[in-house]
Amino acid sequence: MDGSFHTPEWHAARLASLKTTQTITWEEYKKKQKEEELKKGELEADTDKLMREYRAQLDAERALKLSKGRNYSTDNSRKDKKKRDLTDRKERDTKRKRSKKRKHSRRRSSDSSSSSESSSSGEEESRKSRSSSKISKRERKHKSRGIH
Repeated sequence: MDGSFHTPEWHAARLASLKTTQTITWEEYKKKQKEEELKKGELEADTDKLMREYRAQLDAERALKLSKGRNYSTDNSRKDKKKRDLTDRKERDTKRKRSKKRKHSRRRSSDSSSSSESSSSGEEESRKSRSSSKISKRERKHKSRGIH
């Protein structure tokens, strides 16, 4: 046994097939590789060119948008935004009015109950304490503004 797993007929067929297939020389292989590299380079150059054109187009669009100004938008979206802002403002105003009414009604109810129980001098003291608390709050705000 010659150490091969194939039969002598197989080896003969293999050698015959190798002779019939056309093999290229080293120089031919180098030429082929250079041609393939050139094709790849051309493709890359084309893609680079397309990318540069695309970037130039994007930059032009961006410059156009920026030249219009910071708050520029289309007319329709402006109108929609204004409508939304108006409805939001109206809602906020109604909420504020409701909360103010609640606060005033609470104060009135607490004032009427305390005034019926206390004398006129007691009412004056409570008014003074409220006004002094308002003043102190104003002073605090004023002081805090100076700090910042």
